[in-house]
Amino acid sequence: MTANAIIHRNTGLAGPVLVKAFTTRVEVVSLGGLNGLAPDDLLNGVSLPVNPALFDRFVTLGYAHGTGSGLARVMECYEGTGITATVSATANSVRLILPRIAPASGDGRIIRFPEARWVHSMSGDCAF
Repeated sequence: MTANAIIHRNTGLAGPVLVKAFTTRVEVVSLGGLNGLAPDDLLNGVSLPVNPALFDRFVTLGYAHGTGSGLARVMECYEGTGITATVSATANSVRLILPRIAPASGDGRIIRFPEARWVHSMSGDCAF
């Protein structure tokens, strides 16, 4: 999702893309609004890149699909967990909250979300 935050960021606004890691969640905040779209439009696969040249480069390099499926794939990662990611937007920022998923009883795995493998993977796995 960090690639999405960079691709859809309004470069006319000063400031970085923020990635905040907490024990219970990861938050990604990107400057720039949704350009007239609603958060539900994103869930429906609507994509309106603010920086088309940057968007094309990310697709060419394999860091983005270019199909508007990023948020839907994130939501699929949470299916069956009882929790979900959330998106909120203002006129000048978009925030995605990715709750960390506790390992199944006896599993013993530590979930690092998002992992570098997941961020760069185009295979669709959630790296849980």
